[in-house]
Amino acid sequence: MIDIIIPVYNSSKTICKTLNSILEQENNEDLIIYIIDDGSSETYDDVISFFSKFLNINYYKLDKNSGPGVARQFGLDKSSNEYIVFIDSDDTFYDTDSVLKLYNSIYNYDMVFGKMLEKRYNMNREVYHEGCMHGKMYRRSFINENKISFNSFRSHEDNAFNQLYMSLSKGINYIDDVIYIYNYNSSSITATDNSIESLKLYINSMNWLYKEIEKRNNVNNYQVGMSIMHIICYCYFNYLLDEKENNFIFKDMSFLKKMYKKYILYIDYEDKLEIYKYFDYQVIPSITFDDFIDKID
Repeated sequence: MIDIIIPVYNSSKTICKTLNSILEQENNEDLIIYIIDDGSSETYDDVISFFSKFLNINYYKLDKNSGPGVARQFGLDKSSNEYIVFIDSDDTFYDTDSVLKLYNSIYNYDMVFGKMLEKRYNMNREVYHEGCMHGKMYRRSFINENKISFNSFRSHEDNAFNQLYMSLSKGINYIDDVIYIYNYNSSSITATDNSIESLKLYINSMNWLYKEIEKRNNVNNYQVGMSIMHIICYCYFNYLLDEKENNFIFKDMSFLKKMYKKYILYIDYEDKLEIYKYFDYQVIPSITFDDFIDKID
């Protein structure tokens, strides 16, 4: 059996499509669905009543809106099967065998990654996305053994969860299949945050991540090095986009600087350069990457 966890918040216009894509899965009889209502002002009674005729659905409503991380964690705590898949209430699976492909590919791995088809405005692209929950299957025993959980920040909590997961794992399988269709939602938490608030939430969530990593003695040093380089580059290039507004990060990133100095030694120059190129936003830098690191308090 496989648990499918769906956080929902005022999603009555889109969740039918999501549930229909679950119903269309070839192994839908093996799927247990957990719908976690994050304090919606809407009701889903009719939707759940209809789909419960065909799917095994558990519905829970939280007392207040707290963000997707809290809803996902609630779903983890309420569910019990070994394999877990997350899907958002405005997205769908790519094909009728998407969940089955993940299940058939996890073997002895801790996690399996598939690609997602990202639909944003008039652009479609197929990508692996390590930060989000999309197109992945997780092993519950690994989560429990390593005490991995979501933080309660209202955005970027998925990135922190996955980075922690991968930092502790010795076995992740990447498959060359599109599993998930991500429909960009301009009203989502991440999309509607102003750039300053979004960057603050990102840094807070990454500080949480690295404090969790510091508690562990079994991390994959190479994976952590890749992760921290990715995070510092993201902050660096966002700083260059608006130096005046984002000047606050030099105080907020002191702990991340400490982690950078500790773990960057585990990756080589080519790895660092590849990540740097990925984040090159085509801005003329007023400060070098190394000087940016040194400027952090």
